[in-house]
Amino acid sequence: MSPYYGFEDVRRHDLSGLLRALDPVEDDDSSGSSWFALPLFQLLARANLKSVCQEHWPSLTTLSLLTFAPNEAWQYCLFRNDGGTERSQVLPLSESWPAVVALSRDDSTREIPQRLRAYPEMVMLWTLLYPYRCTPEVIRWLSRVYWRSWY
Repeated sequence: MSPYYGFEDVRRHDLSGLLRALDPVEDDDSSGSSWFALPLFQLLARANLKSVCQEHWPSLTTLSLLTFAPNEAWQYCLFRNDGGTERSQVLPLSESWPAVVALSRDDSTREIPQRLRAYPEMVMLWTLLYPYRCTPEVIRWLSRVYWRSWY
């Protein structure tokens, strides 16, 4: 299920059979796609867990990896945003380990507004409240802020 659905829509979906109500997400089919597989995989690579990453790479390459990038950094803080790009990525069947590690250690992000970067705890809370703002770039930035020992 897409992280764009709010609490009420998810509850209506869960109870639609019982209440015989309109299911707002009935036709949503997000099988084969993931918003979080890539950032979680990159945390494993960042920790240099090569054998674990090798084990999971084949299944990761079968997924459509989704992210949303706002057009402007200030739009990162909007609950809903029509001004941005939803991206879908499929990873290659093979990739070199140095390339995987290099990307997992790249913590540059233009998505988070500069003023908000001074408050990483607010960024973390924002991603918990609005998981569709929790992109691989944001996860890598947060891991750099909170887990400096990985470098």
